[in-house]
Amino acid sequence: MSSFTELKPRVKHTSKALRTRQELTGVPGKLWQAAIFNPLNHILQAEGKRLRAELIELSYQMAGGKGQVSNDLIEFIELLHAGSLVIDDIEDGSDMRRGQPTLHKVVGTPLAINTGNWMYFSAIEKLQDLPLDSAQLAQTMGEAISTIRRCHEGQALDLTAKVVEMDRMHIYPTTRAISRLKTGGVTALAAKLGAVLAGASPQTQAAFHSFGMQLGIGLQMQNDFSELKSSSEFGGRIDDLKNARVTWPWAWFSRLRSERQFAEMQCLLIESDQGNLDKVASTLLESVATVCEKSIRRKIEGALSSLQNQPELKSSALDSFLNRMEGYYV
Repeated sequence: MSSFTELKPRVKHTSKALRTRQELTGVPGKLWQAAIFNPLNHILQAEGKRLRAELIELSYQMAGGKGQVSNDLIEFIELLHAGSLVIDDIEDGSDMRRGQPTLHKVVGTPLAINTGNWMYFSAIEKLQDLPLDSAQLAQTMGEAISTIRRCHEGQALDLTAKVVEMDRMHIYPTTRAISRLKTGGVTALAAKLGAVLAGASPQTQAAFHSFGMQLGIGLQMQNDFSELKSSSEFGGRIDDLKNARVTWPWAWFSRLRSERQFAEMQCLLIESDQGNLDKVASTLLESVATVCEKSIRRKIEGALSSLQNQPELKSSALDSFLNRMEGYYV
């Protein structure tokens, strides 16, 4: 299988690309380096989990793909995901990402925004080189663009919805919608595109899309719960609580507790500042820990059910992937 490590040298060793740009524009290579490649290297060289890239490889192999999956497709999903992290970190006011300072803390917000947007467009360009016929390529490009557009709709909801301002009954459906539009949508696209490139039938492609959607929602559940656990620890990440974001722990809490209890937690969050969010975090964590694990397990089972009608798609690699994914956070 191909590896995202193949992308890193292309980004890191940029002398040829720099010479080309310098020759075409007359702009000094060191300026291109500072403007494009240094910010790009900062985010791409950081160690991530590569779950979406692995999912593309997995769906490609399971759907009957021969040889290695196109590295252009791997680069597409990694550039898209990394670009979204750059923008998310700016919008969240985050200081750290993947064990290092966030890009906007290193190069400034304007250049970080430009880098994140550059990665979106560069990701889409990668799709043009996929070995697909014109009709398949047009459909793939259209679906990718629609998915990115929906991600921005989900992000708009995520930025606007405040748990301290919403009615309890609206917390769960809002959280679910955000997860489907953002993480679920991108993960579904990754799973489906692996099957598309493998030449799978429309039925199989749809099965992988459904599989990826359920898996992506499970990933978001894990991520939200992981940050909540981090928030309860000294020096942990507190962006979600600090920004009063609507997350899965709040969604579960809204269903587990009464209207009065939920209102009390809203008041506690309002009265808290960044220095004493630990009480909110610990109370929320204690309340939802059990339902979190059950909910993530149900999402994984739901993802598997999408493939049940096609038993030939089951594999030991799939079981290994799902077990690893489930174990990252809980």
